[in-house]
Amino acid sequence: MLAMLGYRNKVITSEAYEKVVELCTKYEIPIESLELQMPPYHLRDAFFGYEELLTKFSAGSSEAMLYRLEHPELNKWGVDDGRWTSDLSDKNILKLRLTVQYRPNRKEYEALKTTTERDKYLKEHPDYQEGRWKIYALGFDLSDKWLDDYVHYRRVDPRGNRRIAYFATHRDFYEACLECGLISSPIDFGRYGIIYLGKVYE
Repeated sequence: MLAMLGYRNKVITSEAYEKVVELCTKYEIPIESLELQMPPYHLRDAFFGYEELLTKFSAGSSEAMLYRLEHPELNKWGVDDGRWTSDLSDKNILKLRLTVQYRPNRKEYEALKTTTERDKYLKEHPDYQEGRWKIYALGFDLSDKWLDDYVHYRRVDPRGNRRIAYFATHRDFYEACLECGLISSPIDFGRYGIIYLGKVYE
């Protein structure tokens, strides 16, 4: 029947799928017998939404992976059906969301040629600057709960050991950074003098 409709073994639009379902119902043909490269009927909208996304982005893009994770039933079907080899359980959905959200900014930022221009851009787009920091931290698997602390840490003036003072007064955050590798080695806080209200006095 699919050959008669000109679809071979793949239906590529939602309208075509609806037509096939209509004909299967009319002629009492089990749709499973057609060996369609299609998900169950209740996943049709999610499936075609994904197919539409692939006209703009590759299957390995952050956009495509995010779509799959935000549609877990479709993602599971695709893995079970052999369409995808990975269920993306190793991907951080927040990192993907931030990457997608700030892709336009990244394109503008990377088009700038000099460090001065890029620094100016980050100052004029503080949300993007924070997004970059969060994406970087998530790349080390820092827990989402510490992202705001990481942004605060990056905002601290690095002069005068102020960032070390921030770690000293936020020990749980410091331990989390050390555990995930954002800090390469432990800090000996004792060698930095007296820490009071987040400032270091030597």
